[in-house]
Amino acid sequence: MKIIRLLLCFLFCQATNAQDLIGNNCGEVKEYMRENHKQMSLSNTNNNNYRYLKYSDSSGSTTMLFFLDSDSLCNNIRIICDKNAKKDFVNEYNSKYKRVGENIWLDTKPDRKIRFELSDEEYSSTISIKAEK
Repeated sequence: MKIIRLLLCFLFCQATNAQDLIGNNCGEVKEYMRENHKQMSLSNTNNNNYRYLKYSDSSGSTTMLFFLDSDSLCNNIRIICDKNAKKDFVNEYNSKYKRVGENIWLDTKPDRKIRFELSDEEYSSTISIKAEK
């Protein structure tokens, strides 16, 4: 169990680097995931309402969704993970970003601000990452 927790922690810490993909095009997101998240595989998706890339790990404990705008640029990222990872996310975000509310952090860059919002569902936790307006 301890090994699984360490593996999940590593995976989640790596997943948070996804905020750097806001504004990147579809091909750049795929390249980043191919190089940095080999444990995640791209799933075929078909949705008439949203354009997105869906990546999942083999255990099914983590899913990353990269939502794309009409120009195929990533404008929102959602990470859905096992509830046990919440503490790891909170600790990491508290150490890296400015906390601006309950389970909300802000990463301020010279050209933009990235908002991280963590919410709990019944069986999972969801992290939404998007640029602040």
